[in-house]
Amino acid sequence: MQSKTPLVSIILPCKNEGENVKKTLDSILSTATGMKYEIIVVDDGSQDDGVETVKNDPKYQKVNFLNSNGVGSAKARNFGAEMAKGEYLVFCDAHVFVEAFWLDRLVATFKSPEIGAVCPAIASHDNPAATGYGQLMTEKVQAQWHLNNPKEISPVAVAPGGCIVFRKKVFEEIGGFNKGFRVWGLEDLEISYRTWIMGYSCVVNPHVKVLHVFRQAHPYRVTMEDVNYNLLYMAFVHFKAERIARILDLLKNYPTFSQVLVSAIFSDAWKQRKYYSEVRKRDDDWYMEYFKVNL
Repeated sequence: MQSKTPLVSIILPCKNEGENVKKTLDSILSTATGMKYEIIVVDDGSQDDGVETVKNDPKYQKVNFLNSNGVGSAKARNFGAEMAKGEYLVFCDAHVFVEAFWLDRLVATFKSPEIGAVCPAIASHDNPAATGYGQLMTEKVQAQWHLNNPKEISPVAVAPGGCIVFRKKVFEEIGGFNKGFRVWGLEDLEISYRTWIMGYSCVVNPHVKVLHVFRQAHPYRVTMEDVNYNLLYMAFVHFKAERIARILDLLKNYPTFSQVLVSAIFSDAWKQRKYYSEVRKRDDDWYMEYFKVNL
């Protein structure tokens, strides 16, 4: 007997995306697929009319529009996931273009219960030949693209947030995107890391390609203070003492280092640290060794 086709929830967090929202929705809605899906647009406090324009267009009446009122990238994604009905959660930036049967092939990648997250190859919309196949974590805890096509489904240290698919039950089990993070920075790197230490894997399917608009600047305010806070928060939650010391050394010369450090120290990072140290299946030494990260 043929198995039932699962429902997929496509979650598009956006803030000041302008016409990108419409273009992304048009791409998804006009693309062939055999999957059943819902689309959830999470407007995180936009100050433009990009969402309002499509929200009032009958063409998009089946799209679920939500407001998250400027809670930041991680929390906006979590809010969309809370409202989702699908067995699989697809998190896409609101500036992507998809190809025929992209959903079908990404969902079909989940051949093993150990696979927690899947990403496609992601290429530049302006230069489709420039393609990344997942990312690695550098010794400065930054994401760097894999530029060589692995030719087959392969493990990746980081599944880029521009397009990433989770089993909903895995997403919920690992805790979603980090609720302690500020506005923007390292969300995809941290959740990929957490997927791995919780005993699952992140893989790239190089046979699926999504085009991504790589912008020159964010359409909303992003500061290094927030990025550095998220990095410290991640270190306090997940890393052993020696690695935390290296992170502190990396950040010590930033002008707002002291303020960011104090904020992270007095956050709930230690509560998360206690929880994940008890439930994780692997630790930071395993991850760094497996992916050859010199940190």
